[in-house]
Amino acid sequence: MKANRLFISALVSSALMSAGAMAADGTINFSGSITASACETIVGAVQDGNSTPSLTATVNLLSATSDAFTAVGDIVNKTPFSIQLSGCTASTGAENVRALFSGTAPVAGEPNLLANTGVATNVGIVILNSAGTDEISLNQTNPSPDDTTINLDEGAAMPTTTGDVTLRYQAAYKASALPVGEGTVVSQATYVINYF
Repeated sequence: MKANRLFISALVSSALMSAGAMAADGTINFSGSITASACETIVGAVQDGNSTPSLTATVNLLSATSDAFTAVGDIVNKTPFSIQLSGCTASTGAENVRALFSGTAPVAGEPNLLANTGVATNVGIVILNSAGTDEISLNQTNPSPDDTTINLDEGAAMPTTTGDVTLRYQAAYKASALPVGEGTVVSQATYVINYF
């Protein structure tokens, strides 16, 4: 018991001595602001042609044959979908809006490919921009607008008066290796709305 008291006493003494050795050399002030959300409601995602958006949506890609994939990286059966927002108004720092997608990548070197949890092999799902020409980078939680190593959705301009915004994308199968094996393809992505 005396040893514990002696140890605690020595610990407190050394802490007090070292506190005197540390002097304040500078000051950092922090400032910021909290603003209202630029959009009142995330209505949800919807596959083009379906009428009811949902926060948990399913995009059904058309079936593809395994011989449609002739090279690693082949992208097949692009399917449009959108995310709908309502009650949006532009504000300083929130002139544009986009979705940031996250998901599990199945293979090294394919960071934009969503893992397939279905039976088909050597294939996953990619999310593409609205034109279907560029893969959207996954797992970008706080992207810099100047980072050219990632490919983010170009986003959409926020309305100057309150209105709705539709973010458009495409999803497709992508071969990660050959041959692509037959079976189901099931992938999942989550998204957050990013104002910039």
